Amino acid sequence: MSAGRYEATERLRGLDPETPPLERGILPHRLDAFEDYVALPERMRGNYPSGFSEEEFRNYMGGMAAIDDATVRAIVTAAEHAHPRPDRLLNVGGGPGAFAAEFDRRGADVTLVDRESVLDFLEDHHREQGLNVVEGDARESLPTGYDVVFGARMTVSLTLDGIREYFGNAYEALDPGGTFVGAEWVRGRSEVAERFGLHMVAISEAGNTYTEAEYRSALADNGFVDIEITDVPDTRFQVVVGHVPDSA
Repeated sequence: MSAGRYEATERLRGLDPETPPLERGILPHRLDAFEDYVALPERMRGNYPSGFSEEEFRNYMGGMAAIDDATVRAIVTAAEHAHPRPDRLLNVGGGPGAFAAEFDRRGADVTLVDRESVLDFLEDHHREQGLNVVEGDARESLPTGYDVVFGARMTVSLTLDGIREYFGNAYEALDPGGTFVGAEWVRGRSEVAERFGLHMVAISEAGNTYTEAEYRSALADNGFVDIEITDVPDTRFQVVVGHVPDSA
């Protein structure tokens, strides 16, 4: 309250249509999701909408950009523990680029891959960040020749079959001795995983969260070895790690 007037908090400014999408924070996306929760009985009968509306997509991007810097740094540090000082890193589903920018800051040559609609929407933002971006779908194919393939919150939007396709393409994208690192909420390990699984059921036809055993099986089936799933300190995330053999 200022000079007898009420003013919106920073969180409420996210509801102002004039606020740039990447500055809206998580609240608008959560309000969109609430409408999906109300419609959950219809969704469970298979009556899903064809996709996000334009405004819902903007709010979703704002939610993706809202991850705090400390969490980003903790996850990137965990990835570097799995594969120290990578030269070339592929950030799958990198969206607004928070993780790509942090890996770049630490010296990696980073390529961000995402769907055409995401790259088109974020074109100016990626250019301002100086990020190298490539259009692609992790379930179909990925560019090759990387030390590390990294993705955060990727598998929550996929079925188990989609995860196996993603992991298979990640394996092919890596050089011998390379490492896959996924930052996820693992069911049975993360306190938010079951709740977020319900969230994904409400907003998408395919999404869910998955168990440690399901991740291990999907990685092993695609040839990864020395599989590890570890908690990221001071976050609710786990990193899911698999390595390509040196002689692959």
